[in-house]
Parts: sequence; C-alpha cells; structure tokens
Amino acid sequence: MYAFCDKVISGDWKGYTGQSITHLVTIGIGVSDQGPSMVGEGWSAYENNLNVRFLCNAEGYHHSESMTELYAE
Repeated sequence: MYAFCDKVISGDWKGYTGQSITHLVTIGIGVSDQGPSMVGEGWSAYENNLNVRFLCNAEGYHHSESMTELYAE
C-alpha cells in the first residue's frame, strides 16, 4: 500500500488519460464513510499534490455540488 500511495503522490502512477492523478474521491454512506474520512483527516497534516473529496451523502445535491467544485479546479 505504501508503494502504491508513493507512486500516486509522486505522479508515477498515471490515470486512464495517461496523466498524473490529482484528485481522489471516496464515496460512502454512514459507517463506510467514517474510516476514509478519519484517514483523510490524518492526511491533512501532510501537504501533497492530491485533492481529496469525501462524498458521504446519498443525496444528489451533495454529489453535484462536490463534483462541480472538482471540475472548477
């Protein structure tokens, strides 16, 4: 896992477009969201090039709002 994360953060691991990954989006509801959210909170102390989003609501408005922010970046 460390090796994979290191490759993503360094830009060595490419996305389907052949470009470096810059955004991570996790989707979860309730308990399936709490673990990734806690990890993300822990990561906040470490600066890197990744923009992480947590979608934790089944409501379409929340998804639409979060994804619009991603497209604007």
